[in-house]
Amino acid sequence: MVSARLFAALTLSVVACGGCGTPIASTSSSAIGIAGGRLGTAAVIISATDQNTFDPVIQDATVGEIIEWKNVGSVTHNLVFSSDASIGDPVLASGGVWQVKFTLAGTYHYSCTIHYAMVGTIVVSPE
Repeated sequence: MVSARLFAALTLSVVACGGCGTPIASTSSSAIGIAGGRLGTAAVIISATDQNTFDPVIQDATVGEIIEWKNVGSVTHNLVFSSDASIGDPVLASGGVWQVKFTLAGTYHYSCTIHYAMVGTIVVSPE
């Protein structure tokens, strides 16, 4: 029983580390896109800062492009999409990255739920 608990704890640690900067093979997929720690070369980079802001706050992208959120500071953030929580990152630690490749055009609002005023928008246009 102890080994099952250890396995569960290690699995949770790996999953929770999604944006900790370590390349991970697992990805999350939904109707609007694919997300993971390292999907490829980013066309767009959005910074999560120590001033509790996303920079830029509003960003344009095209379906199929990889958008990367990077924590450029020392404060831990997270990334939660109001339209689909499955493509967000539960922990975006200092230096960590999280990437999303949108497969559906639309306007997507996201936030850091750790810092309530930290919000952003990405407008994804068709190819």
